[in-house]
Amino acid sequence: YLISGELSVDESSLNGETKEKYKYGSLSKTDSNTLYRGSVVYSKEGIMKVTKVGSNTMYGKIAEELQEKRWLAYKLVTDPARC
Repeated sequence: YLISGELSVDESSLNGETKEKYKYGSLSKTDSNTLYRGSVVYSKEGIMKVTKVGSNTMYGKIAEELQEKRWLAYKLVTDPARC
């Protein structure tokens, strides 16, 4: 999350919204200062604190779910009797 500064970011890769969002630094994590992988910073500057990486992130959780679904699909195709 953004702990210091101010940013104008594009989160369209996450939510499809074309309107840029403004993020403001704060010492506590809130919706108005949370940043996500895939966001593009348009202007200004700030300092952020990384609190989640890998499978603990939103993208990580999606990747794990996709991997589980692929495994189930593989099992159904290769040995339907085992499912």
